[in-house]
Amino acid sequence: MIKKYINENFVFIRLPVDVKPALEKSALYFSKILNKEVKTIGQKNLELQIQLYHGNSQQQSIVLNSNRKEISRIAYTKEVEDFKAFLKVIEE
Repeated sequence: MIKKYINENFVFIRLPVDVKPALEKSALYFSKILNKEVKTIGQKNLELQIQLYHGNSQQQSIVLNSNRKEISRIAYTKEVEDFKAFLKVIEE
């Protein structure tokens, strides 16, 4: 039920930080946020999460409206009822 609701009502974007594929040499850069050279897709995603959402909790669900304003956020949970409550807040 939750998966169907999400698939029908949201655009889902994943920013995994534990992926190791290297960036192309031309895409490498120094991150002031991470204070190191960004060499992998995971590091790039980590920087993006910190920059845009001021945190890097794994796994984190954030709902934005069409203007990219944050509506709701929940950190990883195994509790289905907690996640259902998170989705209910969005509907209101």
